[in-house]
Amino acid sequence: MVKTGGGFDVARERLDQIEVASSTLVVPVEIEVHDPSREKGKAKGKKGETVANARVRGNIVLQGEKTDIAIDLDHEPKAFWLDRHEEVFGRFFNESRTPKRVLFYQGLDAAAAGKAREAEALFGKALAAEVFVGESSEKRFMKQAAKILDAQIDLSRARLFLDQGQDAEAQAALDRAHRVLGAYGGWVEEDLKILQSRLEMRRGVYDKAFKRLRKGLLKSGNLDSTEGYVLLAIAAQATGHKEELEEAMKQARENGADLTSLASR
Repeated sequence: MVKTGGGFDVARERLDQIEVASSTLVVPVEIEVHDPSREKGKAKGKKGETVANARVRGNIVLQGEKTDIAIDLDHEPKAFWLDRHEEVFGRFFNESRTPKRVLFYQGLDAAAAGKAREAEALFGKALAAEVFVGESSEKRFMKQAAKILDAQIDLSRARLFLDQGQDAEAQAALDRAHRVLGAYGGWVEEDLKILQSRLEMRRGVYDKAFKRLRKGLLKSGNLDSTEGYVLLAIAAQATGHKEELEEAMKQARENGADLTSLASR
């Protein structure tokens, strides 16, 4: 993508792998209920409320973008699960159990649809949302997972800001993500490096971005990103590194990237 003034930036395009509107998926359902006829049904929760003592299992068909569900039960429902044991090709999130993650994904959908303000608001709500920590044995793991999710949210906010030309806001979001990640590695940190390089290149600091991307993509191999290869190609061209330019363009094209603007220079 050619920027105003003749520079380059990278624009990502969402490509849906399935037609959601015409999709159909059979999903296992598990419902925890309270059956008063069972002896254990007399047990009470911490506040004296009745607790689940039986389960109802079955399957439902989900069609299109939204499916209304009505299930007749003989006993009081206490919990509802879609694909609790991960048996189908899909991912399901419960807003009451994982509000932070649900808001994050809603923000991603809004951003992909070009609804920048809505996406920014959802990301903000996601950062502020409470974390469900579950049983005491899970608390440490869940809190760490929430920290990493917060970093993902800030990285998505940074990308949103970059797309809108709000570089200062993008840098602030990247700084927050960096502080949260600490010594954590993995793909979240990879995304941080990619976005930091993109921001530097928007500011004309091509050499620093080139060194980081060359090291991660062509030398150490700790980065694996189509976006990274496109950015490396731009940085290599700007800094006169022809060998790296050719390799980056080759890898980017093999991954399906459109380099028409860059190649025409």
